[in-house]
Amino acid sequence: MRTRVATRIVGVVAALAALGGVSALAIPSNGMPKAPDTAAAKVLAAARNQVGDKYVYGGNGPDAWDCSGLTSFLWTKFGGAKDMPRRSRDQQAWAWPVSKADRLPGDLVFFGNPVHHVGIYQGNGRMIDASSSRGAVIERAIWTGDVVRYGRVPRPGMARPGAPKAAPKAKAAPKAAPKAATAGLRAVPGVGHRPKTVPKEPTRAFVRRLRYGVGHGWSFRGTGPASYDAAGLVRRAWWKVGNGTLPATPAGIEKLAKPVSLADLRMGDLIFWGKPAVHVGVYLGNGLMIDASKVLRVVSKRRVFASETVRFGRLTPRR
Repeated sequence: MRTRVATRIVGVVAALAALGGVSALAIPSNGMPKAPDTAAAKVLAAARNQVGDKYVYGGNGPDAWDCSGLTSFLWTKFGGAKDMPRRSRDQQAWAWPVSKADRLPGDLVFFGNPVHHVGIYQGNGRMIDASSSRGAVIERAIWTGDVVRYGRVPRPGMARPGAPKAAPKAKAAPKAAPKAATAGLRAVPGVGHRPKTVPKEPTRAFVRRLRYGVGHGWSFRGTGPASYDAAGLVRRAWWKVGNGTLPATPAGIEKLAKPVSLADLRMGDLIFWGKPAVHVGVYLGNGLMIDASKVLRVVSKRRVFASETVRFGRLTPRR
C-alpha cells in the first residue's frame, strides 16, 4: 500500500518532465506563478495529485494524511529536504522564516501561535493542505483569521532568505563588504558533523530528557514543564536525571562547564552565545541542537547558528 503514493506521484512528475525535461516542472499550473526551483515544482506537482485524499490525524499516506504528514512526506521524498521534522510546530522552528512579501511557491504556510496547522503555498494567495475541518486534502485560499507565518524548506541550491548577495561583477570593490561583515563569525558544526567520541549513559539520559521539551513554549525564567527559557530547559533536564541543580542563567551554567573545542564537540555538550552568556543550547550531533528560543518562542530542534561569540562547554555528570 505504501508504494501506491510514490507510484501515483512519480507518474505526475514523469508526465510533466515529458513535456520538456526538467524545465517542464516549472510550468505554472492553473495560472499559478512558476516555482523557484525544480525541488519546489516537484513537490507542488505531487501535492496537487493528493487533492481529494482523506484527512486522518497522524496520517502519513498513501491515501490519508494529516497536515504535517503531507508536507513532511512530499518535501522529504521529492524536494530533497533533510532532517525535516514531522510535527507542524517543529517544522516552523526548523524552516527558514520568510515574510509574506517574499513568499514563493513551495514555501510552507503556518497557522497559529503556537503552530497548529501547516500547508504548502502555491502562489496567488492559495495553498494545498490536509484539512481536518474539510476531512480531505484540498486546494484553497489562505485564511487570515489566525496568525499566519511562512517558512522556506532548506534544500540544496536554495540560499537562506536574507543571506548577503554577491556584488555585481562590474563592481569589484564592494565584494569585500560581505566578507568583512562575516569575518568575525566563529565556526559551528554543520550538517554531517559526527563527534569523535560517544558520551556515556548519564549524558545520553540528559539528552533524552531534553527531547521531552521539544514543542513546548518559551517563557521568561520558565523551568517547565509547560514552558522554558534557555537556562530553565537545561536546568530541568540536568536535575531530572539526577545531576543536581544548575544556576538559573546561561552565564552561571557556563561557569560550571569545561570549555571544549569544535574538534572535540560531542552530543550533550553545551553551546553558549553572548559575553557573558545570554543563551544556551545542547548539541545533538549532525549540526543540530535543542534550545528554548526567545525569538522563536518555542523549544525546538534546529541547526546550530554561528555568531561572533559562540563557544562550547561540557558539564560533568555526577555518575
